[in-house]
Amino acid sequence: MKKLYLVFILSLSASFSFAQNWQFVGIPHIHQNPNYLDYFYFYDLEINSAGDVFAGYYDTYSGTNKLNFVKYDGTSWALLSTPATVTANGVDIEVQDNNYYLAYSRVVGSAVYGYVLNYDGSSWTEVGDSLLLGSVGGGWSFEFLLDNNGVPTMLGVVAAAGADKEMHQYTG
Repeated sequence: MKKLYLVFILSLSASFSFAQNWQFVGIPHIHQNPNYLDYFYFYDLEINSAGDVFAGYYDTYSGTNKLNFVKYDGTSWALLSTPATVTANGVDIEVQDNNYYLAYSRVVGSAVYGYVLNYDGSSWTEVGDSLLLGSVGGGWSFEFLLDNNGVPTMLGVVAAAGADKEMHQYTG
């Protein structure tokens, strides 16, 4: 009987192993909140040269539309100051050492624009002007990166709705 009971327990525990070979990074929930309403839209993940992990995402928890940027230092997640309280349709972050950038897209009227924000250690500032990515219902996806010199670069910009995609670099 003991042998049958042990086999049953092992079978039961094996059936609850949902993510074998994977483990949580830090506390299982970035917000330390298992609430099913607190989830990410449009997110991105980066790691800097020190091994810190960053996530940027759009969050609508409790009806507050905002962008969030969090850092995991090997021990716990910390929410940096909120980059913006806006509705977003895409998010892309970049991190080089202590340079933190968040790019996002949002609908304004019938067009979609891209915005880039930079974190100086205490607050976020917009980098340059907004960039036209296309029209609502059109192809307006984008890719954002920092080049080898740390220059913000965005692919997916257009001169006019329906025009061919372009790549733009920030010139300061």
